[in-house]
Amino acid sequence: MELHIENNVLLGLKKEIAVPECCSLVVPDTVTEIAPKAFYGCVWLDEVVIPGSVKKIGEKAFAKTGIILLTLQEGVEEIGTAAFAHCGNLKQVTLPDSVRIIGAKAFEGAELDGIRLPANLQEIGDEAFRASFSWDTDLLYETVTDWDDETQLIPYIEDIVFPAGLKKIGVMAFLGLNCKKVVLPEGLEELGEWAFNESDIQELVIPGSLKSITNGAFEGCAQLLSVHTHTGVERICEDAFAACKNLRELNIQPGLKRIDGYAFRQCEALEELILPEGLLILEDMAFHDCSGLKRVVFPSTLKSIGSDPHIPDIWPEEVTGDDFDRNEGVFSKCWHLCEVVIPEGVENIGYLAFWDCSLHMKASELPSTVKEMHGKCGIYWDEEEWKKGMIWGEN
Repeated sequence: MELHIENNVLLGLKKEIAVPECCSLVVPDTVTEIAPKAFYGCVWLDEVVIPGSVKKIGEKAFAKTGIILLTLQEGVEEIGTAAFAHCGNLKQVTLPDSVRIIGAKAFEGAELDGIRLPANLQEIGDEAFRASFSWDTDLLYETVTDWDDETQLIPYIEDIVFPAGLKKIGVMAFLGLNCKKVVLPEGLEELGEWAFNESDIQELVIPGSLKSITNGAFEGCAQLLSVHTHTGVERICEDAFAACKNLRELNIQPGLKRIDGYAFRQCEALEELILPEGLLILEDMAFHDCSGLKRVVFPSTLKSIGSDPHIPDIWPEEVTGDDFDRNEGVFSKCWHLCEVVIPEGVENIGYLAFWDCSLHMKASELPSTVKEMHGKCGIYWDEEEWKKGMIWGEN
């Protein structure tokens, strides 16, 4: 096999060759860069060794090849976009600590048995490891016992250790990941939307350096049991933990300022919620349809539980379609919610805030700071309170 090398850049093969059954490639140590699409579609490649002299592997350099075993030696710094994408046979990868950047879709569609992330890694691109891990029923299994004493067998790879210098994880980077525990490193600044969407993570720790947990970041993580956030996390965005049906332990440290709509919708196993001091904004639908929720404690910093209806001049029966959906309350359809602790400082109980709950609180039991309760909020009031002008909407 003759290699085409110009100015220390490996461009591919000098000429087409008859397709062998399999062939290994050891890149010469005079090469400093591998060009884009250098070996694109070379299905006969089964093993590749890239020396430390190579600083960058170009876009789609080995995409859609037949690589089974990949070794990058110490010195390689950047893996380009889709460099090893759709290598359906790729099982084992050795990444040296010198790698700083793993580009978008770099290993998308591989069949990795596991991965060790480099110690000096700073950035993981969008979809870098999307659908990249294979699961063999003969591999390791972990026995998990849920609260109904039913035993589940869940295959997982060894815990991924995210290096301390990691700054960015891209959009859908680990979508569908099967991993028992994820501890994101202190220093992480950016987490892409849907980064771990539909993963089988069971335990999650989020650092304070990550100010925002983005849209859908952990949506649909059906095996997720516990979430712990460190002080510094300020916002939990839409659908961040939506449909995490087994989530039952939520430990949010002070510093959180905002929880967006739908953030925890359909977290059916969550039974108790203690919201931290410092929380300022709790949007409608944030805990919609958390059917197992029984008790909620609010912080004194929170002024409003939900919002006013966005069409305040008509009755709820006249709100239809999308308008009605947007008007669902913060805890609407939390069927088993029967206890809430509302401290002095809360001023407004929003529209449908506790609608379709098991709450039996009267307005007279609320703190003195409450000024308004909106239609169908789920809290009951008497005629005297109505006359005081506290109420908008239906009783």
